[in-house]
Amino acid sequence: MSESPVTSLGRHQIGLAADILTAAFHDSPLIAYMLPDPAVRKKRLRWYFRASVRYAVTCGECHLAQSHDGVALWLPPLHPVCDIWGLLRSGIIAAPYLLGRLSYRRMLEVARVIRQYRGNHAPPGHWYLSELAVLPSKQQTGIGTGLVMPMLERFDRDKCDCYVETSNEDAVVFYERLGFRIAGTYEMPFDTLVCHCLVRHAR
Repeated sequence: MSESPVTSLGRHQIGLAADILTAAFHDSPLIAYMLPDPAVRKKRLRWYFRASVRYAVTCGECHLAQSHDGVALWLPPLHPVCDIWGLLRSGIIAAPYLLGRLSYRRMLEVARVIRQYRGNHAPPGHWYLSELAVLPSKQQTGIGTGLVMPMLERFDRDKCDCYVETSNEDAVVFYERLGFRIAGTYEMPFDTLVCHCLVRHAR
């Protein structure tokens, strides 16, 4: 049997995962909207992603490419207790102080819209692919596929649906190859950014 291309992310690797996410998304339009000042974006973005990874480690599933070039964060069907506990453990409660008032307000604005459309388009009891990132120099090498396939195979066995959203048109093509289908498309009300909601039903 061949060795799996991914491993479960340990708490000691949270910083590594945050570095990968920061490198992959530093220049994305959505991140630039939330953190408009490029002089402080990298530092604040790394903190934000550290908090996101800690939340996923606490409440969901986190996978790291064995090459340490990519990471995937999965969140299970919403559970209020884990949601509150996970937010406390993640340190996200400090966001107003560490991100700054403008960035924190915009982060809440983005989160509200994403949550709204997830509620409109995601199937009940779904798993949520909250983040999938591969280092820019290693993209289109199969790492992303290797990161998500173990969970997709598990969902097929367990008859679970999953959901992801993206504003990257190339990512839409990637997800469609894996069996996702567009369930809805919307524009962010504060920008011209178009986001796609994609659902993959268990096979």
